[in-house]
Amino acid sequence: MRIGVEVGGTFTDLVMFNDGKISVQKVPSTPAEPDRGALDAIRATNISPALIEDLVHGSTVATNAILERKGARVCLVTTQGTRDILYLQRHNRRQIYDLFYRKPQPVVARRDIFEIEERIDAAGRVVTALQLADARDALDAHLAGGDYEAVAICFLNSYANDDHERAVREHISQRFPEL
Repeated sequence: MRIGVEVGGTFTDLVMFNDGKISVQKVPSTPAEPDRGALDAIRATNISPALIEDLVHGSTVATNAILERKGARVCLVTTQGTRDILYLQRHNRRQIYDLFYRKPQPVVARRDIFEIEERIDAAGRVVTALQLADARDALDAHLAGGDYEAVAICFLNSYANDDHERAVREHISQRFPEL
């Protein structure tokens, strides 16, 4: 049996595919506890969770939080030289000749972006060693003075080697366990 659950702001929808038959279920969402809506939808099918072979989950709750700017205040820690990547927005070239086009407002304010010297290439090799010791005091001051609720650490090419991201996460977790 395959089940897909999508948690929205108002309703949680479930689609179940079993033995060539499709059935659907809709239950109210619980915005403060999105997981509860997903579990309620599964329970409403009266199917034992042990029979579920594939479960796919999606959520518009996170998307809506971003679009409506209702999420947590976030600090973005990034590779030195990439602070403005959210503001450049060069990935959307469909409207380059529209004189009235306005770029969307980035989800993180520029003042909330902190750069650390480090660089990993696309193959995962260290090009510039992580300079966390040099940045530690400034990073700590930035985080302490920012009234942040969360930190996103996004270094270039971390998909190939995430050692630098993990080291910064470890430092922040020890120094600011509430984030």
